[in-house]
Amino acid sequence: STYDWDKARTFWAFRAPQAPSVPQVKDPGWARNEIDRFLQARWESAGFSAAPDADPEILARRLYFDLTGLPPTPEETADFVAAHRQQAGNAIASLVDRLLDSPAFGETWGRHWLDLARYADSNGGDINLTHAQAWRYRDYVVNAFNRDKPYNTFIREQLAGDLMTAADVNQQREQMVATGFLLMAPKMLSERDKEKLRLDIADEQVDTVGRVFMGLSLGCARCHDHKFDPIPTRDYYALAGIFRSTVTADGIRMNNVNVSGWIERDLPQTPEQLLALARYERDLSLLQEERKRMRHDPEALAACEAALSSLEASAPKTEKAMVARDQPVIENLAIRLRGDVSQQGVVVPRGFLQMVDLGSPAPSLPMAESGRRELADWIADPRHPLTSRVLVNRLWQHLFGKGLVGSVDNFGLKGDRPTHPELLDWMAREFIADDWSVKRALRRILLSRTYALAVTPDTEEDVSNQLLTHQNRRRLPAEALRDALLSMSGLLDGGAAGSPVAELGEQAIPNSSKGITSAQKEQTGRQRSLYLPMVRGDLPGFLETFDLANPDVPTGDRQPGTSPSQAMALWNAPLVKDLALATVTRSLDPTTKTEAAVTTLYQRILNRTPGRYELTNAVWYVDDLQQGEPLDRTEALASLARALIASSEFRFLD
Repeated sequence: STYDWDKARTFWAFRAPQAPSVPQVKDPGWARNEIDRFLQARWESAGFSAAPDADPEILARRLYFDLTGLPPTPEETADFVAAHRQQAGNAIASLVDRLLDSPAFGETWGRHWLDLARYADSNGGDINLTHAQAWRYRDYVVNAFNRDKPYNTFIREQLAGDLMTAADVNQQREQMVATGFLLMAPKMLSERDKEKLRLDIADEQVDTVGRVFMGLSLGCARCHDHKFDPIPTRDYYALAGIFRSTVTADGIRMNNVNVSGWIERDLPQTPEQLLALARYERDLSLLQEERKRMRHDPEALAACEAALSSLEASAPKTEKAMVARDQPVIENLAIRLRGDVSQQGVVVPRGFLQMVDLGSPAPSLPMAESGRRELADWIADPRHPLTSRVLVNRLWQHLFGKGLVGSVDNFGLKGDRPTHPELLDWMAREFIADDWSVKRALRRILLSRTYALAVTPDTEEDVSNQLLTHQNRRRLPAEALRDALLSMSGLLDGGAAGSPVAELGEQAIPNSSKGITSAQKEQTGRQRSLYLPMVRGDLPGFLETFDLANPDVPTGDRQPGTSPSQAMALWNAPLVKDLALATVTRSLDPTTKTEAAVTTLYQRILNRTPGRYELTNAVWYVDDLQQGEPLDRTEALASLARALIASSEFRFLD
């Protein structure tokens, strides 16, 4: 097909973000920043007014969960409420800055990214090999968010980190690990046609890169020109050639696939590791020489051999990671007619999407490399119309429940139009001007008055709250629900975990083990849900009940649902029962009066003080259970704790 590219580029998402003026408003004293003024101008012109500010206890809970995925302690809530009474704006800014600097920030926002990266600790598919080194990519993402790695660098490292120059070996290792992004997808390893398998892998990577970084569904163009967006099949194969020239599934074969080395590479050794290796080799050589001298002294020889065995058992191991690399031979791909691997058309030079105009001709890709480096630079170019818009829209979606563009993974012609296009463009440009800082972009949104508004019912005139006159009620993510249970009980282990599938070895996971790995660790583990094993086909059941993302596909919006199993889980799940009881036994003294005990449970579970009516009824409930049922006081209080956990208030953010 032929395209009128000038006409195609008139679509809002394919034009560079504009530089709108911050609008004037009727009541300039209401807004806290420019974001508020963009929104205020809209609802003022429509004859609306904003909801009141959220209660400080509610706002504290909202900020803690949004930024760290964990609830505030009663003391943290009380401190914020006191500061908020003194000066609301300063209190919010101080808390936001502290939470952005918390290690838990990277764990929470890193998990959002892992949804997009289709992170898993096993291959899934027909041969469910462990991804024994996937955890290194997980930790790379967490650290990137905690260190506020510039987003354009974050893009480049994940697509081409192995090709980038590095200042030192630690940076080189980090950049190599980042390319695990390309290796995370499930693969049908028993596919007999290996060329089809390689093209299927490239297809998944093309589509993932399109959805994650540009909000475009590129996979549609594998068999024919895209039906809706100006993406010809030629452009699809120009991109696919880049990934076909990349090794992300080495050693594909029919037999002997029960090892995970097919996607692993050795990481370069750090100076500390080289020193440890030198010491090991020195000690090994000394013991070997000593053993020769002990040949005629059986007792001394036995002691020497024992020392030698102990030393060899502790030998430094070369660390491995899931890392992409270029094929030895770089090739341009022929178009596959109607997607049929055996039906080849014209060969297409590797390249990018023609509809994206950066103001200068796209570079020709060298035959010495795959082209991933140039692709990463093209996506991360500040002139790219989609990259910054897509990212700031994702940030907005996580803080308001829906993006300014509702279809967060589709900015194409069939996607939603932005409700506030000028605000979206303004934030995209500010994001780039702030050196692609995710933390600064989040801070700007969080310090807006709009974010801190109360949740109120939608009106008939604005049934979906498009004008953003109030906050949206949002259900907590699955991980936050489990982590909140651990946190309120005082049992949360804040440490990182390494590989969650290490005990399974580097092998295919048999179907007979389904439920064992995930269920045991979900129930008995005390680390954050981020560190649970994400074994395809055997995901943690409690998290799945609350709409854990499917790791087979990039997921920008989990779209939480409601089901009877969720209510049952929050009342009857063994995890809930155990942690409700632990909350009572660990946070309450047996001599605590019932009123004080009830207040403490409200503060730990719902993060607020109970009202007088709630307090009276809860005390009656606890007393009645001790009289009407054979429950002691601890069991009665644990029953109240479970009732609070089962409430909608626990699982939703107001």
